[in-house]
Amino acid sequence: MMSNQEMLKFANYVYSFYGSGGIYDMGAPIEVIRQAIRFLQTKDGREFRKGCPVCGDSVDREHIREILEKKYGFFEINA
Repeated sequence: MMSNQEMLKFANYVYSFYGSGGIYDMGAPIEVIRQAIRFLQTKDGREFRKGCPVCGDSVDREHIREILEKKYGFFEINA
């Protein structure tokens, strides 16, 4: 489980990719990204982790993208 400080750092990292104006802008608010991170850490989030622990790396960022798409309905704006 990530500490609050680790989660904040990871959430900001993910936001820089999928938040408004991000590299792959999905317009995802930071609050939704934090919810997706919390979900990824739950038992139900295992299907996205594929058995790997959550450690806040680029693989986890891609898992968050999947959650943003499948669970919250976000998609890249200029794809």
